[in-house]
Amino acid sequence: MMKKALKIFLTILVFVVFILLVLVEPIDRTPINETMHYHAWKTFIKQKEFVEHDGAVEVGWTKVNITPATSTPMAGYGNRWGKHFEAVRDSLFVRVIAVKNPKTTVYLLSADMLIIPPNITDRLEALLEDEGISISNVHLSATHTHHGQGGWGLKLAGRLFAGAYDLQTEIRLATQFRDAIVGATKKMASAQISYDRIKDEDNIRNRLPVEGGTVDPWMRNLTFLREDSAQAKLITYAAHPTVLNRKTLQLSRDYPGMLLDSIEQQKGKFGVFMAGAVGSMGALSEGDSDIAWASGVAHGLYSRLVAHNIDEPKILANRIVSDYIKIPMPAQTARISLRFALRPWVFRTFFGAYPTYVKITKIGDVLLLGMPADFSGEIMTELDQYAQQRGLQLVITSFNGGYVGYITADKWYDTDLYETITMSWNGYHAGGYFTEVAKDIIDKFGH
Repeated sequence: MMKKALKIFLTILVFVVFILLVLVEPIDRTPINETMHYHAWKTFIKQKEFVEHDGAVEVGWTKVNITPATSTPMAGYGNRWGKHFEAVRDSLFVRVIAVKNPKTTVYLLSADMLIIPPNITDRLEALLEDEGISISNVHLSATHTHHGQGGWGLKLAGRLFAGAYDLQTEIRLATQFRDAIVGATKKMASAQISYDRIKDEDNIRNRLPVEGGTVDPWMRNLTFLREDSAQAKLITYAAHPTVLNRKTLQLSRDYPGMLLDSIEQQKGKFGVFMAGAVGSMGALSEGDSDIAWASGVAHGLYSRLVAHNIDEPKILANRIVSDYIKIPMPAQTARISLRFALRPWVFRTFFGAYPTYVKITKIGDVLLLGMPADFSGEIMTELDQYAQQRGLQLVITSFNGGYVGYITADKWYDTDLYETITMSWNGYHAGGYFTEVAKDIIDKFGH
């Protein structure tokens, strides 16, 4: 009897070890400058040339209501388990500002969604081809509200954060994005574009439970003033729109929507909000309810905008660069501990496999880099200084139509955190690698 029990135990043990060997691998800690993807990137960017288009600009804008007509799963909090929304607190939109000069048109798009999912990006690309528009000229982003509609996640991870997949939701959203892009060009007018940034430390915090964390406290804004006196403002800020809690089963734009509502109460004003470097960054506010908290953040930001209005803003040169470049990447894995991760084939099974891109939009000396991730505000601080030393103003936006999880500062890689374990998919030194990518792009345009 004893021998039989031992045999069963050993059989089970061998089976478990076999399964672990098949599914799990140690985390590869090869130094970044010894990796294939790093050298592939360096070869590519050294040879890459960017085309700059000059000439007087015209600007147009529009928004399209994307609120679903019937209840759908909500997207944002995995522990909501795909629950459907029960009410609409405020409508959801996709907003587009189109900037056109004699040789090119750039479309700055942001949707009231958690992210812009890759499958919607692919469908949008096909729709735009029929309109003669390249996806490379569309700067995609999202407000990153955690109270938007779901139903768009194809793989297990997408379904965890966005509920059960629905093909019609994907088709409808891609079509509405296309309609907004086309609609933004229906009423164009000559315009001047200016840039400013406003420091706001009162509404942002580092949400990592670590000592020595930093914040990116800057609102970075592009203002488009047309000859007909109409004005659009593109605003980025890094505080996560997670002010409304998971138990609030209402569609909402969170604090970014409240901020834009304040802007658009003024006649002739239009607003677009893009999530900035939201990785590691949380909103800081207080109130009697989560709605009051969100309102407090929005009011704080709006007050800074109003107080900062300047009589003679710096007008940007009408030189435009628009590109969409693929970034070589290591095989993605899902970390299960500080030392081990699921093998790449397991990751692809549950998360999918998508190419990784950085969207480049440059207007005058303002360089916008659209990242395919929750990009860390801590990294943004270093990159901001690097760009300014080279005569550029850097704006980083997250959720560019692809998604590779969180890009967090490497100093936290061996810390057991949600961002560095659950949502860290890109290997050792991912933060350093994307920092290097951004600096190499900056060097291409700096002077």
